[in-house]
Amino acid sequence: MEEGNMKSILIIFCIAWVLTVFFIAEANAVEEGYEVTISEKTDLFMNKNKIATIPEMALFRAKKIRDDWVFGTYKDVETEQVYTGWIQKKAIGDLDKMYEALKAESEKYLLDGERYFQEGKYAEAIKFLTESLDRHPAQPHALQLRAQSFLALGKKAEAMADYSTIIRTAAGSEEAPDALLSRAKLLIEAKNYQAATADLQQVLKTHPDNAEAYLYLGNIQFYQKAYQNALALYQKGLETGSAISALYYQRGLTYFYLNMFDESRADLEKAISMSKENAEYQKAYNYVNQQVKMLESITPDEVKKILDVKIAQKSDKIMVQLTNNANRPLLNVEVAMVVFL
Repeated sequence: MEEGNMKSILIIFCIAWVLTVFFIAEANAVEEGYEVTISEKTDLFMNKNKIATIPEMALFRAKKIRDDWVFGTYKDVETEQVYTGWIQKKAIGDLDKMYEALKAESEKYLLDGERYFQEGKYAEAIKFLTESLDRHPAQPHALQLRAQSFLALGKKAEAMADYSTIIRTAAGSEEAPDALLSRAKLLIEAKNYQAATADLQQVLKTHPDNAEAYLYLGNIQFYQKAYQNALALYQKGLETGSAISALYYQRGLTYFYLNMFDESRADLEKAISMSKENAEYQKAYNYVNQQVKMLESITPDEVKKILDVKIAQKSDKIMVQLTNNANRPLLNVEVAMVVFL
């Protein structure tokens, strides 16, 4: 019986201890902060309708930074009333101390954000990376991870904003070239070729052997049907020595549109050998083979049937017009003339 009473007393004691620790922690959450000296009258904006004025000495715990404003909890030392809201950065006496404290706190959130990103839990990663950036905005690595998380969730505008922040605020960081490439890729998808070209040229200024930049520049020319220009850019990318299967794939497609079928198939085969699981590469190779076989099966008689030839004479010039009536992409005028002759 006594043993049962002792267990009950021990349980009650443990519960009381936990509650005590909890309330102490809650109290400290308000009490801990930064003793700021106010150089001028400063208003703390809590919401649109309510404003509290901070006196010259106050206890303020910073939690987030937004440009020239700091969000946190302020406790009036006279009335002990607690307010939450935004204060101007210039009102805080020791900014360095505040930055150091927030930076240390931000690292905890960054580690959680990285962990969730690696696990493929992108929504959770964004939440923790945002908390980290709120406390320490100058983190290109955190911005890059959050941008990639946004992309994984299909939020391209948010990703674009994060890449732009890296480019604007951390131009010399190791994340900057990747941010430029990623933003260029998004701009290409939006058909903003001029802005994308500017980003890619900026990459090549500092990294002249960046094969991915040549790949995207080539794609811009390819999408605009400037196939010879695209071919030259893909060739430059391959000359850097980088093993990027997409360069062979895109060059293979370009050769196809230039009616260079042997070269097209060779490049597509190379792309497939480098990335065997890429179904898109295999599909393109199969399509090229199918079209070439169809072209090789064309007979002169068939050419005569499907070509409409019109000859007209104007003054001393003879005008010849050929119209292809066949629904075959590869049967263009040049190939048809060769077969016909």
